[in-house]
Amino acid sequence: MSNSMTIGLVLLSGLAATVCLADEPQVDQQNVHTASSSAPAAQGEVSPALQLDGKPWTFVIAPYLWVPAQHGNVGIGLVNANVSMSVGDTWNALWDNFRFAGCIHLEATKDKWTVFGDVMYMHLGNDVKDLPVEVNYKSGIFELGGAYAIHDGVLPGAASDSSVKVRLEPIAGTRIWLLDTEISTPIGGRSHNETWIDGFAGIRGELAFNETFSLSGRIDVGTGMSDLTWNALTMLNVNFTRHVGLFAGWRWLSDTYSTGSGRDRFEYDMMFNGPFAGVKIVF
Repeated sequence: MSNSMTIGLVLLSGLAATVCLADEPQVDQQNVHTASSSAPAAQGEVSPALQLDGKPWTFVIAPYLWVPAQHGNVGIGLVNANVSMSVGDTWNALWDNFRFAGCIHLEATKDKWTVFGDVMYMHLGNDVKDLPVEVNYKSGIFELGGAYAIHDGVLPGAASDSSVKVRLEPIAGTRIWLLDTEISTPIGGRSHNETWIDGFAGIRGELAFNETFSLSGRIDVGTGMSDLTWNALTMLNVNFTRHVGLFAGWRWLSDTYSTGSGRDRFEYDMMFNGPFAGVKIVF
């Protein structure tokens, strides 16, 4: 089997699905504050271990599912693969090739400060039809960042006792991308892996109508090893109690990265966008 055919199979079979299942997605790096979790808990309701200077920490754990459409180009050496998949195509590819995936969003908030992390990882693999070829594809996007609330209170212009609250936070952090593709045949194998790191900055906010319903969104842009990366999302939060809620929305994520030349060239220019949903636990 020629190298070009080998790499083509990798690109067409391995890069055919980029999706995260809750363990899953990210939430991806999402704002999951709510009116109930943003407001300080009563002193007697918080363990002393979660307090510092009399102010409690709030923690969020949010596994989620993200199933994006995918459009762009991936190239290795002299071989290019154009990717154009709908949300349904991505779901079918995941269903047919799934081995493992996990996406989770984590936050720790104290007063106006928040530290957040997001993990999106998947492992897909399949046998190429009518050929003794096995493809393994691993992908991860890992994010660590911080936020500071420049406004956290009543909607400007509203009455002081209004139930409508706003939280607005500039954010900054680091995003790490990981791709690892391997193809095995009876006469040998070939693999390719890439890891790149970018910094990002942006803003996120939440509009809480009451303790049950809120809308939130985020947008950020960045660069580093990538030429350009940007991320945006919007979502609805529904809180059943102050500790448990659901969220759903739509996310866009784009990245343009390239390195090397000739046979050592690697190019990744992809745009993802699609729905996500998950559950959050606040404590």
